[in-house]
Amino acid sequence: MGKILKRILTAFLVIFVLAFLAWLLSYMYDSIPVLQTLFGSSSGNQAGLRVPTDDPGKVELFMPVFGGKISLFIFTFIIFLQIFAVVMAAHVVKKIVKSNYNAAYKLARFKNADTFLDLPLYIGLFGSVSSFLLISFSPQSSRLVAYSSTLIGIIFSVIARLGILYPAKEKIISDAASEKLEINE
Repeated sequence: MGKILKRILTAFLVIFVLAFLAWLLSYMYDSIPVLQTLFGSSSGNQAGLRVPTDDPGKVELFMPVFGGKISLFIFTFIIFLQIFAVVMAAHVVKKIVKSNYNAAYKLARFKNADTFLDLPLYIGLFGSVSSFLLISFSPQSSRLVAYSSTLIGIIFSVIARLGILYPAKEKIISDAASEKLEINE
């Protein structure tokens, strides 16, 4: 019974945090002009769904605002996913380094862990594809999200390979070399 209650509470906490983040992003989009400029529609594009307001004769443009907010949500989601992927790659590499196997086996396991190091690239590609689906709502912001998610995915993947994988492999290789020296002496 305790495990079920813990899982239910965790699910409610995750839903609450996600709802809070959605509200916070929507509030930030509405109150920070730079976000509206980056993720809103271009000034020349006034196409979209027009929604009547309380003032008769006045209409409000809905689709560019909706498309801009959705683009901001997708961009933020992609960034969080890529950070999570780098943290997960660091965890996997750390687990391999701390294992009690010999150096050859650890290096072989690193080849298997390449998927985790390439995960930011795949997430960036997902961001590109998902933002191109929104091109009809907000062309400017969907292109911004597409290009930036791909670029951030490349950068995060390079950081993971150079900052996490390379030092770990160097440590294992130097440890193996020092063990051979001790055995030979």
